[in-house]
Amino acid sequence: WRYDRFSFAVTDFYGFNDGPYVDPIFSYSRNVDPETGRPRHGMSTGSCVTGLEPSCLTEANALAHHSVNQTQFHFICATSIGFLELDSTSCGQTIFNSQNLVDPDDPLFPRVMIGLTNGISGQNSPLIGGAAAMEGVAGFTQTTIDALNALAAGPDAEIQRFTSATFGPDTPTPLVPLSKDPNDGDPADIPPDLLDPSVFFWVFTGVQPYLTDEQEALLGCGPFYGTQCDIDGLDLMNTEASAQLQSWPIFEGTFDRDDLWLTTDASRIQPGTVGFEGGPLCTRVEGGETTILPGCRIGRSPGDPEADPDYDINVDGSTVGPNSQEVPYPEGRRHPFTGQPWASEMAIVSWNQLMSYVALSFAPDDPLPGDTGITYFDPEQPFRTDGCSFATPGFCGNVIAYQSITGVRRNSVRAGGNGRFGRRDFIWHGGGDLVLRYEKRNVFGFSMDFAEDVTKSNWSFEFTWIKGMPFTNNDSFDATDKAHTYNLTVSVDRSTFVNFLNQNRTFFFNSQWFFQYVDEYTNGFTSNGPWNMLATFTAATGYYQDRLIPSVTFVYDFQSNSGAALPSVTYRFTENFSTTFGMAGFFGRYEKKKAPLWTPGLVNRVGNGAYKSFVENGLSAVRERDEFYLRIRYTF
Repeated sequence: WRYDRFSFAVTDFYGFNDGPYVDPIFSYSRNVDPETGRPRHGMSTGSCVTGLEPSCLTEANALAHHSVNQTQFHFICATSIGFLELDSTSCGQTIFNSQNLVDPDDPLFPRVMIGLTNGISGQNSPLIGGAAAMEGVAGFTQTTIDALNALAAGPDAEIQRFTSATFGPDTPTPLVPLSKDPNDGDPADIPPDLLDPSVFFWVFTGVQPYLTDEQEALLGCGPFYGTQCDIDGLDLMNTEASAQLQSWPIFEGTFDRDDLWLTTDASRIQPGTVGFEGGPLCTRVEGGETTILPGCRIGRSPGDPEADPDYDINVDGSTVGPNSQEVPYPEGRRHPFTGQPWASEMAIVSWNQLMSYVALSFAPDDPLPGDTGITYFDPEQPFRTDGCSFATPGFCGNVIAYQSITGVRRNSVRAGGNGRFGRRDFIWHGGGDLVLRYEKRNVFGFSMDFAEDVTKSNWSFEFTWIKGMPFTNNDSFDATDKAHTYNLTVSVDRSTFVNFLNQNRTFFFNSQWFFQYVDEYTNGFTSNGPWNMLATFTAATGYYQDRLIPSVTFVYDFQSNSGAALPSVTYRFTENFSTTFGMAGFFGRYEKKKAPLWTPGLVNRVGNGAYKSFVENGLSAVRERDEFYLRIRYTF
């Protein structure tokens, strides 16, 4: 509607938004029943007590409805297939459950994985746990039972030996024996064709006799998965990363470079020991309540603040065991370097895995040019400090590789964190599938414009209301939330003479102000709000009968502190031919926002701002797009 110099309009637009939003359709996780530790399929949240309930993961649904990202797991696996001659078909993730024989000519010799699981148990084990042939890989002779017992009985005598400068090839791997608890499992069922005393010895020194079913499930094997850990090996696709890595120097709580070192200084609390303040272990949040998976709970003396009230020795094991003759000191197993008591039996499992993988970080036959060898284990220097060793595992190639296949969730309790650190998971246990959708929205608004004689200016106003617009919300497991937006634009322009700059032509001045209010705005939104304001200012004039037209526009967004300066000069040679030279200069900044509860993939989060996301709002997204341009135009 228009009358004289005043116009008014009411508008209603129904259509799709210009940009898409993220809509998650599946979330990957190591989905287990938090009460029993049994695996569940897909995103199910029902109870799984016996393994027969509808929510349980079974042979019938494991392939098509597994809860982990199998595509990502096998993609990563494909990049390292054939890295080990003992099994050319395995990769860095599946070697742990390889069924190949160490010695193909002797079917009674242990399988690859049997040797590795012995390193996990720490029981009467040689360098990397069990298989004598695997000792030669790292260049060590077999460690005797007496040496391991002496190592476990430390720490005083052994610490002195570890810190001395003379280490020979007979130095034992610093493994810590697990304890025999009341409800630990039975030895592996040995196939009839392998009933040989030598094989029987290797199997009996595996993990099954020393871990409960719930503890084995944390390694991705055992009765809950229909496998035998000492025969089929641990399965990284189903392993609980926080349980496996809790005693590693890459675990949350070890920030300084010095934490790559496992020193003998008892004042420095080592990961996995009592008093270490690190990341959450095996946490799950369902129904608003946080629980710790069975097998991973810490149980120490009554009244200890670190003790879990749900701890049960029949489920979570112990660092002591019921047989006092088996334990060299009544307080339980201790760290072989510092003498600090281990926080739990799974912490010992984690330590033994770390020491085993250090020993497996051997150098390739043909190193790459310029390779310094810092990431390789040197059997002649097992405790060196200038590269991979038992004393500095943070340098080892296998440890670094493990860090690259894990990521950290947000540190909030809702995401399984403990407030300070987030839970560390394998990357195939996080992220999810998503689709990009275009929201169909209704935009209702009105506008008006008029000329005002007192100031000799022109004014225009536009107001719109958009209902239910999707916004990225880092506090939502659905990644987005909807909110209403109210938008107001005010524009004013005026032509006026500035004689000392141009006596023949007026200057055209225009300013526009954009206001926005986001209803139901929360701090989890990655965009700014609830109030936003952006302003522009433009000035232009003409010289030489408007042949030369200089202009400049300034833009500033108040919330994001971003903006732009856009000067340009146009010269018209004829009515048809003109050229424009200009510049676009942008500025802006990163803004800290909460880390998201749902992400399409897990990443490592360390250092300052580890649990923040950094966004570029306003014009910050183009702040690196400064440019000069020359435009030549001919019309016909």
